[in-house]
Amino acid sequence: MIELENYNQEPYNIQTDAPIFSGSESDYHDFINTNYFNIIKQRRVLEIGPFHGHHSKLISNSSPSYFEIIEGDKKACRRIKKISGINNIIHDDVMQNLISPRPFDVVVCFGVLYHLHSPLHLLELIVNYCDPEYILLDCVMEQEQLSFLYEQTDTPGSAQTRSGWKSCSKNLVLPFLIYLDVMQNLGYNLDLVDRVQIKNYPPKADSWVARWKKQ
Repeated sequence: MIELENYNQEPYNIQTDAPIFSGSESDYHDFINTNYFNIIKQRRVLEIGPFHGHHSKLISNSSPSYFEIIEGDKKACRRIKKISGINNIIHDDVMQNLISPRPFDVVVCFGVLYHLHSPLHLLELIVNYCDPEYILLDCVMEQEQLSFLYEQTDTPGSAQTRSGWKSCSKNLVLPFLIYLDVMQNLGYNLDLVDRVQIKNYPPKADSWVARWKKQ
């Protein structure tokens, strides 16, 4: 794990680091549970886009005081209902659902940002309406040339929209340094960050995971 206080680089660039974590999907979940979810106990938690619910199980087992989920895939919601310890499951597009104050202590948003055409707007919604102490994010590494890519919406594992909503079907993968700058502008300091490689799991074959804490 990166000890941020030991870094003299300004700004810090995750791209210059070799992967800190490299292992199986099971090893990755153990790593996340130990190092990133250790702040969840007795806190109000919102998880955005859990899909398979692997992180949801870890969050539930970490004894949050309240645990809510927003998931746009109806089949995924049915799967997640089988996980104990979740207080509320909302089936909706988070970009349209998160439009009024709903305070949480921790917001977890894994496997989501790189499916969106406006990931920074989601961060604004989280900060303005949830006002959490901690925000946990991950994202795949950006392409050499920044560009909008095709996103097949409303299929399993892709961006989800409300029924009847016309989507532009694009996503935008932003560099880590953009997120670092944006989160600072939103009032959050980088608390933990790691570069991740998971074997035999393409979405996380080369990605980063990070935790920000409110200033």
